[in-house]
Amino acid sequence: MSEPSSPSVVIESNAKVHVSKWPLWAALGVVAALIVFTVVWFAANGEDDYTPGPVAQGLLDGLERQGVDASLTPSELKCVDDAGSKYGIDPAMFSDGVDVLDVDPTPAQQEFVGVMMDDCLTRSSRVDIIAQGMLGDADMDGVTEAQARCVGEKMDDTIIDAGGYGSLAEDPEAAFGLVFGIFGSLGECGIDMTDLMGMGG
Repeated sequence: MSEPSSPSVVIESNAKVHVSKWPLWAALGVVAALIVFTVVWFAANGEDDYTPGPVAQGLLDGLERQGVDASLTPSELKCVDDAGSKYGIDPAMFSDGVDVLDVDPTPAQQEFVGVMMDDCLTRSSRVDIIAQGMLGDADMDGVTEAQARCVGEKMDDTIIDAGGYGSLAEDPEAAFGLVFGIFGSLGECGIDMTDLMGMGG
């Protein structure tokens, strides 16, 4: 009795075998993700490692002398240095502290202050500088931190609404027009000017 024959398999020489491309696309996706992560990581850590240049360091030193502890970010400091380099700013500009309402700056200092305050510093940093500057002023003895920050926020809003620190720097005389607004802010923030001036009963 003959054995059953085994089934034969015939493969055509020109037959096409379908290969899934999913593993290839998945691999490309992983590579792309690693590239993006690497770029972002180095960008973020490169910013964290930024060492303040002469102008930014001058700003920090001036703020420290005023008793202002403003935690400026590396990107803010780099922007200040770039602006300082562009306008040829001498760090000695901050030797007496930081006065955003300085009425006697040079033309270059006017433009620099405008860029620094409007473009480099965040609103939070600007408010910190104004508020802590108030707290360090002997004439403002008795003003609370909350009141000083309230005034800082209202003062910053007033300047921004008037066109920004840049426009103020271009027209220093406009700083005098802010005096009435500042007095109004003091009252809105619960600060009695008569008490500050020793006139309270």
